[in-house]
Amino acid sequence: MTHAAAPFDADSGWSAIADDGFLGLVGPMWIREGSDGHPQFALECQAKHRNLGGVVQGGVLMTLADRALGSAALGLADTTNMATVQLDVHFVAPARIGDLVTVTPQLIRRTRDLMFMRADLVAADHVVATATGVFKPLHERTAADARRRADLAG
Repeated sequence: MTHAAAPFDADSGWSAIADDGFLGLVGPMWIREGSDGHPQFALECQAKHRNLGGVVQGGVLMTLADRALGSAALGLADTTNMATVQLDVHFVAPARIGDLVTVTPQLIRRTRDLMFMRADLVAADHVVATATGVFKPLHERTAADARRRADLAG
């Protein structure tokens, strides 16, 4: 069993991501500012994350990748909401119970409507998965937008 590479205390810079929905069941997930100034995300793999083979379920890693890439994209966008358009995850090696899996997302390209992100999921200094994702910033609709849609509808 691999032990967490970084403690989750005030000195480590990690803070828990508050989420009382699905991620609250999976997590806690953690966030901190990386040494390069970009956000870094983490999940300490627990017994609840194991599959029948005794290693971390791939869906847990996909959930971590989606949250990390989407949150990083959201932090770069001028909006308060983001939708995942596509997420590709390639499993390279098993993550094990007790591993601290970290993700440091990178923006690859941004167009007017989409953001292309990538990251490696790393445990104990080796890559366990790679992820690429396409995210769409969702702009908040104003009351004027709602009236226009209502007028068009008839």
